[in-house]
Amino acid sequence: MGIFSRNVTPENTHGAKTIVSIGCEIRGEIGCPGNVHIDGLIDGHLHVDQAITIGKEGRLLGNAETNQLFVSGEFVGQANCRQLIIMPGGRFCGELTCESLTIEDGGRFEGNCVHKPFCPTTESDSTATVALTVDRTRDNSPLLQSQV
Repeated sequence: MGIFSRNVTPENTHGAKTIVSIGCEIRGEIGCPGNVHIDGLIDGHLHVDQAITIGKEGRLLGNAETNQLFVSGEFVGQANCRQLIIMPGGRFCGELTCESLTIEDGGRFEGNCVHKPFCPTTESDSTATVALTVDRTRDNSPLLQSQV
């Protein structure tokens, strides 16, 4: 097949990656059928079908539901995932429900973990309000500062 072929279709339409770059801040509820990579800040509820990757400069405050969660930066809130991997220098602070938890050397976990099979919320469940562990009425910067 040539590069100008008319019957070219993407191999995986849900494999695209959404990138939140350094300096970018997003607040609210976000749904994504593919992957999300965070180098900036997301404050809110994030529902991603495949994987969320929080880069070294990235921060996620709030709730996350995803198949895989990779933390190299900071996560503060509640997560429901099949697999959480905290990378060296990564920090997870909050409530976790997962099937698999891996903390690499230099990674930090602060909070509570419940081990159970991953069960994504259904469309009717997603309308329920999820309590956040972050108090948005005060300055949360102490929670976000890296402690080496």
